[in-house]
Amino acid sequence: MSLENLPEMVCLCDNVIQLPEMMELRLDGLPNFTSIYPDTSTTSPMQSLFNKEDVTHKLEKLDISNMGNLKQIWPFRKSTCEKDEVSTMRQVTVRKCDSLTNLFPRNPLPLLNQLEEVVVKECGSIEVLFNIDFESVCGMRKHNSSKLRKIEVRELQKLKELWRMKGVNESYTLVNSFKDVQTIHIEECDNFTDIYTPTTTNFDLGALTHYVSWSNSRDLEERERRNEMTESDQEINVMSEVDDYIPDVTYPSYLLHTCHHLQHLELDSDQRVEEMVFDMDSPTCSRPLATIQMPLLLPYLQTLNLQGLKEMSHVWKCNWNKFLIRHHPPLQFPFQNLTDIYLGHCPNIKYLFSPLMAKYLSNLKSVQISWCSGMEEVISRRDDENTTSASSYQDTTFFPHLDTLMLRNLARLKCIDDEKNTWSRSNKISSSVTNTTHGHLQV
Repeated sequence: MSLENLPEMVCLCDNVIQLPEMMELRLDGLPNFTSIYPDTSTTSPMQSLFNKEDVTHKLEKLDISNMGNLKQIWPFRKSTCEKDEVSTMRQVTVRKCDSLTNLFPRNPLPLLNQLEEVVVKECGSIEVLFNIDFESVCGMRKHNSSKLRKIEVRELQKLKELWRMKGVNESYTLVNSFKDVQTIHIEECDNFTDIYTPTTTNFDLGALTHYVSWSNSRDLEERERRNEMTESDQEINVMSEVDDYIPDVTYPSYLLHTCHHLQHLELDSDQRVEEMVFDMDSPTCSRPLATIQMPLLLPYLQTLNLQGLKEMSHVWKCNWNKFLIRHHPPLQFPFQNLTDIYLGHCPNIKYLFSPLMAKYLSNLKSVQISWCSGMEEVISRRDDENTTSASSYQDTTFFPHLDTLMLRNLARLKCIDDEKNTWSRSNKISSSVTNTTHGHLQV
């Protein structure tokens, strides 16, 4: 059923109308409705589309647009134990509903039995998508899983977090509830701070492979850079998030244990980023490396895209002595599956790799660096001088699978490699070095 641009419509039917076979409902431009389903728990007047909550037993797709007076979709539930129900909803899409403050009712798990995709755009009053009260323990145990795969939010100016938990006392339940989420896309949500709060919750996002978060606070130069990107570049799935508790580490420490299957990461135009992206010597990694679980080191990361990070001076920092000391079993090196690196508009970074880092990134296929005015070298030994056995990595072969090297508009670049190392020629390298310096470039 599709109801579109009906400005005078005030009810669907005076009596309870049953639609037991309806699978899709599309609503667009119905200004007189403040609710889709009735809410008997409130005394405030609500103009509901339906007169009974359970009249659409097989509804799978709900699409709502341009309903400026809509305040809620489903009624408030004090507890998930109130009613034994199984929802068939698979997709929910909501656009341009500025009066909507809660997409789902509190304790929404009964609605998430079959839900796979949530898309919310231009709804200026929503602060959180999933507001869950853990004091309703029985409901959490009963509805302890969902099929949710994708969350996409755009231009939600008041959005602060996706999941907000109250009375977290049995966090294992929530781990089971959202463990299958694969994609989170957050764009132009200026007040967004955390994926979930409190951040100490044992929250399982182990299936997450794509996390997109773009800010609209880019300057003109960065917008032009976006316009110049190739279609393949624009398809890169990205991630951007800042840990307010560790100001010099951009990748949020509380996600290291929950997003260990992350494959694509981008940090884009976030002025809160300071110093470095990955600090493997940070307090979160201070215990002996032999005891750190391997998922902490992002072994599945394939694409790293860093753009517009004006305060960043290093991409990664690591005490290599911890890795060079023999361990039983041997330590798995971080970023071992990294294949593509894109670096642009980062003026404070002077080099990208140390020789030890370059040695371990054996699966790297593409390196593209542009508009980094402080870049002096691609590979530099300046931070490996105090590393045990670092000399054993001299005169070695780097990047056996590299097929693309692009350096563009690097005003201070003097050399690619400051040592006499060998770059593999097993594959044909397509290189582009343009406008790098006013002086001399040593290749």
